[in-house]
Amino acid sequence: MKRYATIIGTGQYLPEIEVSNEAMAEQIENASPGLGQVIGKFQKSTCITRRWYAPRDWATSDLAVRAAEEALKAADIGPEQLDMILLGTDSPDYITPATSVVVQHKLGAVNAGTFDIGCACASFPTAVAAAAGLLEANPWMNYIVVIGAYMMSKLADPTDVTSFFYGDGAGAAVLGVDSKPGFITSAYLVAGGCGRGSCAGGRRGARGPGAVVYKDGSYIGCVSNDHGDIVIEVVIQFGVIVDVNMISPDKPQTYKHEAAKALFREYPLMVIKNQKAEVDAVSGATSSRTNYTKATQMALDIASGAYKGKVFYGLAKNPAQGHTLVAVTVEGKKVTKVEFITNKGDCDTLMPAKGPDYKSKPAKEFLDKFPELAVKAQTDLKKIDAISGATHSYHEYLYAYENALKQAGLL
Repeated sequence: MKRYATIIGTGQYLPEIEVSNEAMAEQIENASPGLGQVIGKFQKSTCITRRWYAPRDWATSDLAVRAAEEALKAADIGPEQLDMILLGTDSPDYITPATSVVVQHKLGAVNAGTFDIGCACASFPTAVAAAAGLLEANPWMNYIVVIGAYMMSKLADPTDVTSFFYGDGAGAAVLGVDSKPGFITSAYLVAGGCGRGSCAGGRRGARGPGAVVYKDGSYIGCVSNDHGDIVIEVVIQFGVIVDVNMISPDKPQTYKHEAAKALFREYPLMVIKNQKAEVDAVSGATSSRTNYTKATQMALDIASGAYKGKVFYGLAKNPAQGHTLVAVTVEGKKVTKVEFITNKGDCDTLMPAKGPDYKSKPAKEFLDKFPELAVKAQTDLKKIDAISGATHSYHEYLYAYENALKQAGLL
């Protein structure tokens, strides 16, 4: 009997995080003023209004499995009946092993062989053609599931307007055998390697060595300096770095040397572009670069859960009177010390140390008492009572302390 491959069941999966064009335009506009308007032009020409992102702790295999399960249900077969799994993707879990073998394990397809296919947008039809050939040439094979899965949100630069076109998701088809030609009759595969440079993707997978998973939020890194502490805020959205704010100092004029001024202006954008703390040095600004890198890496380590230190910083922004920065020492899930990081010089933008700058007696008193009250209250913020006449200070200190507790994972 002549064997023909045919599609007997299909499935798809879209993840849960919806990213609107408005949200994307705002994100790109913040990184590159004036560029956000391009998103509206893309929408007009493509009719794309949103895309979907997977949770940040997921990998491509998690999307693939869910689509495959739907396809198997439609085909009315179990995973143990599969003879082969073919997965097409440009965002593999790892460089090696193949993501298809990860899917095999998660799916419970104990009798299936596996291999990946990576040829960009052509991955799925190429995999279908390969699966059809395998079924027609191997009498012992009966069922193959072909999956196309992408998690490009982890690999794309969120500040690049072309990220407009990238979303996460997966589709799958189960191929079976029939005695007459069905949907699949033949395949004609061509390629254009000359265009490789215009669509080259990242070198690392969505999970594995070097692929760090960040939790969304705002994180503070601080490096002590005799001339004024370096304080940097890193904002994570959808698992990627979308903003880097120089909290202290906050102006390039703070620095005497032009190289240091240039680095101050360029460093945030370089971090966002490279998605890491370490950037190429600006000649003559080695010391500044080292401090920026340490502070930023601290924030990123907290965001990824890799931070091994005991001190966490909380920030309440107040550009007019000086930012409130609270250092909270945590040992064994217990707050053991709370202290304010105050202004050390003209370069600082932090709150002033207690002294003539505090004209209000209640404010001075509350500055003294707050650390002890915070340690006593631990994570029960309601136990920290305000002092009459220091209401403004109370709210700022409490907000900064709460922020530190969140970064420490205690709230």
